[in-house]
Amino acid sequence: MRFALILVLNVWFLMLNAQDSLRLKPSLLPLSSDTNLITLYQVFSDQPTGILNFREFPDDFQQVDPCWQNGLFYANLGNIGSSHKSLVYDAVPDIGFDMGFHAFDLYQLRTERAIFYKGLRPYTRVFYTQMSGQNNGLFRGTYGRELSKNLTLHLDYSRISHLGFYQRQKVKHTGLTLGLWYQGTQNRYKAWLMYGSNYNTQQDNGGISTDTLFDQELYAQRDAIPIKLSNADTRYVQYEANFAHLYSLIDPKKTGLLNLVHKIKYIKQQYKFSDQNQ
Repeated sequence: MRFALILVLNVWFLMLNAQDSLRLKPSLLPLSSDTNLITLYQVFSDQPTGILNFREFPDDFQQVDPCWQNGLFYANLGNIGSSHKSLVYDAVPDIGFDMGFHAFDLYQLRTERAIFYKGLRPYTRVFYTQMSGQNNGLFRGTYGRELSKNLTLHLDYSRISHLGFYQRQKVKHTGLTLGLWYQGTQNRYKAWLMYGSNYNTQQDNGGISTDTLFDQELYAQRDAIPIKLSNADTRYVQYEANFAHLYSLIDPKKTGLLNLVHKIKYIKQQYKFSDQNQ
């Protein structure tokens, strides 16, 4: 009995010493996410554009409406996700034929704005807000990782759904970008393959029929105010595929850049407006 008690006390004493020794050796502690270096790369570029800092968190009010983000000022129909128009004229950067329909640009994910994340561990960022009611919500999910030493994955997904305040103001926008970035063993050949899709739908009510009913108790709720259009809808669908590759004529280990670059882009757009009463 005495021998067993001495053995238990010795084992307990050794465990305490082992724990103390771990505390004195920070190098043995598990690494936190703050120590992971993740570098950002703009799609179709092999030059880094920044480094993620996990120690910095937003400490002020966050604006969820894309029309008011990043210092942009757009006029819309009064609810999140509705058709918008820029208050400042800006030329469209696309080359080639343009349909001239840009009422949902801020709610779309485009392949040329994709970001690749390179680091020792995968990077994931998810944002969601319900706004008002169960049928309203804004979601954004981003994922990036290095599948191998030569291959990097990009995935971005967004969804905006909002019923609005008056009748037939419902909007629903879904965006997706998916891509792969290949880097050759000698880092002289690089290729990007990107796919993107955007589905934008909106109900159109044509505005309210009259503004003289707001003071009446029966029409205290805005969704009871009569509207001009009862069956009008707008639908805009866009698919795009991008492929770009380059070959460096100068060894990347040396100074200077001289690249051969080739790009190809395919876009399919469908626009539809319907009103069953017309």
